[in-house]
Amino acid sequence: MRRFVLFSLFFLFFISSCKKQENVYEQIKTHKKITDSNYKSFSLEEVYYSLLYHVHFAKDYTKIKNSIAYYENSSLHLNDSLNIYRANNLQIYLNQDFSVENYRYKRLFNAATYFEYENKPYDAYMANYLIAEYYFNLQHFHIAENFAYKAIDNLGTNNDEYVFEKCLTFILLSTIHHNQKNYDEAFNILKNYKILSRLIDKQLISQERINVLKSTYTNNYAIIGNKIGKVNLQQTIADLKLAYKLANLKKEQSKNKQKITALHNLIHFKIEANDLDSLDVYLQQFKNKKDYILSIPVMQINYATIGDYLIKVKKDTLYAKLFHKNLLRENKEKYKNPYLEKRILEQIIQNTDSTSVALKNHYLNVVKSIQKENNLKLNTNQKVIYENQELKRKNIKLKREIIYIIAIILSITIISLLIIYSIIQKINLKRIKLLNSYIEHDTEALEVTLTYKNGLENKLRNSNKQIFMELHDNIVNKLFSTRFLLHKDYIKPNSFQVPKHTVIEVKESLQSICDNYNELNNLFSKDSFYNIISDLIEKQPNKEIRFSYDIDDSINWMETPPRVRFHLYRILQELIQNIHKHSSAKTAIIKLLQDNSLIKLIVTDNGKGFKNTSKNGIGINNIKSRLKEINGYLVIKSVNGTKFIITVKL
Repeated sequence: MRRFVLFSLFFLFFISSCKKQENVYEQIKTHKKITDSNYKSFSLEEVYYSLLYHVHFAKDYTKIKNSIAYYENSSLHLNDSLNIYRANNLQIYLNQDFSVENYRYKRLFNAATYFEYENKPYDAYMANYLIAEYYFNLQHFHIAENFAYKAIDNLGTNNDEYVFEKCLTFILLSTIHHNQKNYDEAFNILKNYKILSRLIDKQLISQERINVLKSTYTNNYAIIGNKIGKVNLQQTIADLKLAYKLANLKKEQSKNKQKITALHNLIHFKIEANDLDSLDVYLQQFKNKKDYILSIPVMQINYATIGDYLIKVKKDTLYAKLFHKNLLRENKEKYKNPYLEKRILEQIIQNTDSTSVALKNHYLNVVKSIQKENNLKLNTNQKVIYENQELKRKNIKLKREIIYIIAIILSITIISLLIIYSIIQKINLKRIKLLNSYIEHDTEALEVTLTYKNGLENKLRNSNKQIFMELHDNIVNKLFSTRFLLHKDYIKPNSFQVPKHTVIEVKESLQSICDNYNELNNLFSKDSFYNIISDLIEKQPNKEIRFSYDIDDSINWMETPPRVRFHLYRILQELIQNIHKHSSAKTAIIKLLQDNSLIKLIVTDNGKGFKNTSKNGIGINNIKSRLKEINGYLVIKSVNGTKFIITVKL
């Protein structure tokens, strides 16, 4: 037994340790052909992999709006946490212009913890990546960095798996480090893209998505390389033109963040190089996206580039001041972005008014508020890191406890099954013994009944034979001789005396036969039938059941039709036999009563009760058949035992 339990525990741990992670790419390739017209015929998980392909890898995801709405609504209706969080990830990825106050971002944080706990690394990657972008857009760069590295960890260390996602995350990390002015670190991270990009699965991922990825890499390589002196100004502009061209290849142009980022950087460096070629065209395209640019905090600072253009290219100081004034007012009323305010003040101080003390004090106050906010963000970041590590530690501990609990439950279950099996065997053995005991008692009862029945039948048979012989040998012969003596041919004087004596003898013989028959019939007379019933009850072989009886002395059994007596006797036999076989009773009471023209047989026991169904046994059906013969009926009551009420109308 002990060895069996140890083996079960070992087998459980072995299975849990050998569990292989699902290959998300294989699932996507299998289900990517699900269309917007047939998605309802598939399971939610199959629909998810199809949507993941269209949202994350395909050329165009505008045709799956119905599918993703159905997927999310079905998940919510079923209260399916896994698919609810997956749908939320897809919705954010599909609509990256959601407001930062949107409820979906609150759900996103819960999703990351849920996926990690449920050991869904790819889903956890998506959630952590989206959280990193969320904090990046809010300019919480330290926190964004932590979640980006967590996303990388979720993807594992195998360089052949999830290459596209790793490249995407490494480029985001380089952008985060660039905004933190960690230029060397940002440039080194880009080398990971160079190593991995050649391994991207181009059969699964559309060229359009790869072009956007290349555009982001080229953009970052150009501006970060320029910052650390590895790329000159002219090469930077050339690379940014290529980045802008690659981003422009994307079909959906209305909300292309990478295109606007590349366009801003191209304008900025062309202004720095005083390269006016197509600058006005680029600037006009940039201005056309004002609403989208100013809707994302991290991009708002880029809009101040127009001030550089007015000052350095157009040399229009008055218009530049007006632009700065309006943008400051708009920022104060709507955006409240200290980084944008700092950038505008720097432009004013450096290019238009460097002597204003009030302006410089304003600038210093803004810098202090940014430093204070950064310190607060840093503290928040450390707190988030600590909470995540603590949560991770608790999850690991909880998983171990769950494994131990499962092992204990499995062991207890196995032991319980063995105990139950042993108990069942013992119960079956007792049941067999009890059944054998019942069979023995039934056999004894049947032998007593058959003996009594055979004795009665033999007595009747012998009596009938005696009567027949007496009638044949004595009466018939005497009647024949009398008939002969009275024949007209043989009649003589005084011949009537002999026939007279013969007739008297026949009469006496018949009287004797009748007396004998009455003696036989006394079996069903008052006293004899009473004795038959009492003998039947008193001579029951099962001494564990105590029988008692009450027979009404006023019943005149001679006036009761023999078939009534006969059937009542057989019915009582059947009821007593049922008590032995089925009732598990300790006592039984039998009553025979007369109520006017009704005879009632009442049999009561204190057993387990009678289950009256549409399909009764042979015994009950026989009782009903007998009652039908003698104009009687049966009532069965089953409360605290069983009560049979037989009523016969005379």
